[in-house]
Amino acid sequence: MAIADALLPEYDHEIATTRTLLERVPAKPAWKPHAKSMELGRLSMHIAELPTWVGNTLKKTELDVAPVDPSQRYVAKPFTTTQALVADFDAHAKEARAVLAATPDEAVSALDQTLRQAPVSLDWLDRNWVEAALGKPAAQSQ
Repeated sequence: MAIADALLPEYDHEIATTRTLLERVPAKPAWKPHAKSMELGRLSMHIAELPTWVGNTLKKTELDVAPVDPSQRYVAKPFTTTQALVADFDAHAKEARAVLAATPDEAVSALDQTLRQAPVSLDWLDRNWVEAALGKPAAQSQ
């Protein structure tokens, strides 16, 4: 069985559950579940954007969370209405499902991601955490 075929039923289940949650977001974007939390509008848009990570992970080898060039920086879309929120989620979920379904096993097995916060590469952190869990000495940062 292909890796994508094994993942798609769970993906579909999680997407359906998340969509049900997003359909119930009230039009109160400024409300915060806790004083230190994001506003509900931003929090719900964050959830609606999560499926975009499927494509980013499977199509790219690097994600820079703070690019030097301001024109390449991510700008979060603001909450407008619950209907628009669900429509955005549906579009992201559909695109992510298509990417996952079309990704061959070889590409999934060869994934090698680097997380950057320009100009520093953060991929060494994962290796250090894994090595620490295995009881090996951590490598120096790059």
